[in-house]
Amino acid sequence: SVQLDRHLSKPAKGPPLSRAFVEEQLRRTRALTENLNPGTVIDRSGLIRSRKMFFAALSVVLVLTLTVPEFLKQGFTNWVRPPQPARTASSGEPAGDQPAAPAPKVLYTLESLALNFHYPAYTRLPSKELRPAEGKIEVLPGTEVQLEAQINRPVSGGELVLNGKDHFAMQPQGPATVEGRFLVKGKGFYQIRVK
Repeated sequence: SVQLDRHLSKPAKGPPLSRAFVEEQLRRTRALTENLNPGTVIDRSGLIRSRKMFFAALSVVLVLTLTVPEFLKQGFTNWVRPPQPARTASSGEPAGDQPAAPAPKVLYTLESLALNFHYPAYTRLPSKELRPAEGKIEVLPGTEVQLEAQINRPVSGGELVLNGKDHFAMQPQGPATVEGRFLVKGKGFYQIRVK
């Protein structure tokens, strides 16, 4: 009807439409558009379905997170570093060339542990030695820890592993003693591995 108004204001030879027709058309259109419900014109079924699927997936992840311990952490670890597939013997090897069963593992146990703490300079604390120590390290970040471990069997060296990531060499100090040191950065755990 707005387009028809243009023809009435500038007639070429004569108006093809009457003014009364255009005004009636405007009145009817206005009455329909004032009471128009956008929900009847716009289809939102796809949006509603997508929203329901999103909330269903979100609730499943939430339930799994609350019920399965370390669900998200393990999933992220597997996503970033997928587990290596198991190796199988190639079919071209003769049966007689199969490796022999591994020798029994030697079990090492920790006989005694000594810890020496060198605190950061800003604390002005003297060095502290715990002999024998239980293995618990509760110190400020920045403290240098020196470990001396006595093992039940002779060892050629060792490795100090922090939080499963950082590896520090441990030097042999005797036939069954290894020594290592590290700097405490924050909370975590350590392991002593010997060879």
